[in-house]
Amino acid sequence: MKKILLVDDDRGIRESLKDILEKKGYMVDFATNGIEGMELFKKHRHPVVLVDLVMPGLDGKGLLNEIKRIQPETSVIVITGYRIIGKMIETLRKDIVCVMEKPLDIDSLLERIEELLKE
Repeated sequence: MKKILLVDDDRGIRESLKDILEKKGYMVDFATNGIEGMELFKKHRHPVVLVDLVMPGLDGKGLLNEIKRIQPETSVIVITGYRIIGKMIETLRKDIVCVMEKPLDIDSLLERIEELLKE
């Protein structure tokens, strides 16, 4: 079973995405912030990580940097509700596979995850 790490401080997003992904056969670990996400990543080394950029404590950018330091081949999808992230996204572009804005297009997200896990 393919593992995915979902890191988002929005409970509704976490719960709905976790349910959708598990129904598609994925094993989903979730965290409410970057620190929890880092602990889970260190334990399980997920091949795909979905991460929100704006979170309290260790934000998505900090988490992304740590994930890439530990396991550079990890595929990271940024999910964000903020359109003003342009400059931040450009600085992260080499480390992420795509950016998806909230509300998420679930079909597009599932297609992208499937592509990444086939690689």
